[in-house]
Amino acid sequence: MKMTVIILIIMLNGCMTGSKTQIPNPDNFEIVSSCLGDINNDKENELVVVYNTNDENAWGKARILRIYKINKDKYILWKESLYALRRSKENGVNDNRVNIRIDNGLLKITNEQISNWKLEETNIYNFVDNQFKLIEYNSKYGRDCNYWITINYTSSDCKLIFNKVYENCNDSPLKKESEHEELFLKDLNLNLMNRTKNYIEFTTPKYQYDWNI
Repeated sequence: MKMTVIILIIMLNGCMTGSKTQIPNPDNFEIVSSCLGDINNDKENELVVVYNTNDENAWGKARILRIYKINKDKYILWKESLYALRRSKENGVNDNRVNIRIDNGLLKITNEQISNWKLEETNIYNFVDNQFKLIEYNSKYGRDCNYWITINYTSSDCKLIFNKVYENCNDSPLKKESEHEELFLKDLNLNLMNRTKNYIEFTTPKYQYDWNI
């Protein structure tokens, strides 16, 4: 198979800022985001690439994440996931952005959807037992002068923190009211290979909000 290679300037946080790297693209997919760094603590850099595939429906194009090992000038496919990311227009949002970072051996993937309402989600993975396990999830949803919901989930203690802050921009100064809840979600077993396959639904104990992560 003929390999198409694109020269790209990596400008993402946690990557080799300003350096040139070759991005393998054997299927001629659109490259969405990429990052170079050590994600399994073997003291060697791996290349993480997100592509838009040709599989398209009402929610946009399916996205595939590939991780390549680098051996001299060769890129060797190591891991691949069709369920690491949302589709390109999921939830009816045309501009579904992806940013990848590698910080201290952790793979951080941020999905950002911007319309009248904003949703930003960050999934943090650690390479353990030959797989990338989800160790933390953070999200922020809402819009100014209405409300913002923030969620933090950590797999180490299975705790999910749910905060909702109301904003009333008609008041001077700006008036804010908040709701805070905590709950535990056990045995989720989320990883890079199954992250978006089935979303985890829950109901908050006090205010009875139905939500998912």
